[in-house]
Amino acid sequence: MNPFVVILPVPPSLNGLYAGKARRHKSEAYKDWLKEASDVFAAQKPSYRTFTGRLTAKYCFGFPDKKRRDIGNFEKALSDFLVDMRVMNDDSQIDTMILKRLYEPETNGVWIQITEEAGE
Repeated sequence: MNPFVVILPVPPSLNGLYAGKARRHKSEAYKDWLKEASDVFAAQKPSYRTFTGRLTAKYCFGFPDKKRRDIGNFEKALSDFLVDMRVMNDDSQIDTMILKRLYEPETNGVWIQITEEAGE
């Protein structure tokens, strides 16, 4: 199966995905990002069928500034989004994950590549 590739806007950090203490719910920033990501995803018209095997996920993050960020805090929203878009059935299919920061100043977004593990 060919790799799946898409570029999405950078999601809110894991710390900003949910609001509320007694009843947790998606934050406004997360809802806004989900809408934007859905529009960007649809505009790219990616051709794919849902991955069902073991996967490698590569996320390359480009940020608009040099602010300090823990790139590990951005993965969960992206993986959950890919499940919602039916790129994969569940993010537990990911056996190998590569997170990389891009330093090109004109880069702003997340380049994502999903590939099926060899032998699957």
